[in-house]
Amino acid sequence: DISGLPPKNLLNYYPSLGRFPEKFLFGTDYPGVPSVRENLEILEGILDRKSFELITHKNAWNIFGFWG
Repeated sequence: DISGLPPKNLLNYYPSLGRFPEKFLFGTDYPGVPSVRENLEILEGILDRKSFELITHKNAWNIFGFWG
């Protein structure tokens, strides 16, 4: 999961983030971060749409069986 790391530096920590987005989950570190919304907006700006959707919600849905 990618919680606890500044989103603007994620590609420095995980250079393969965009190549293997199905291996990552978005985490908030709430209440320790000032703005979950701002972190999501930054993440959306550095990832392609498919990777963003996988990391922010689709991977969790698949792991926890929310697809039915």
